[in-house]
Amino acid sequence: MIVTALTEIPPDSGSAGYVVAAVIVSAILVLTYLVIVAFRVRDAARRLEALESRLDGAAARVGGTGTADPAPGGAVGDPAAVAAAAESRGARR
Repeated sequence: MIVTALTEIPPDSGSAGYVVAAVIVSAILVLTYLVIVAFRVRDAARRLEALESRLDGAAARVGGTGTADPAPGGAVGDPAAVAAAAESRGARR
C-alpha cells in the first residue's frame, strides 16, 4: 500500500517556492525564540540588580563591611557550630 502511494507521487511535484517559504518560516520561528529569550534575560538581569541592591542595603545595616559577626562558639559555616546552635534552639533536622 505504501509502495503504491509512493509510486503515484510524481518525482518533481515540489517547487523551489515551497523550500524558500519553509526557510523563511523557520527563520521567523528562530528569531521569535531569540526575542523571547532576550526579554527573559533582561527581566532576570533586572531581578538580579534589585536583589543586589537589597543585599547592599542589608550589608550597610549589618555594619558596612557586608559581613556579620561570627557566631559565638565557632566560625560561620562550621558544621559543628551550626549543629550546636540548632540543638540549643531545639530545632529538628
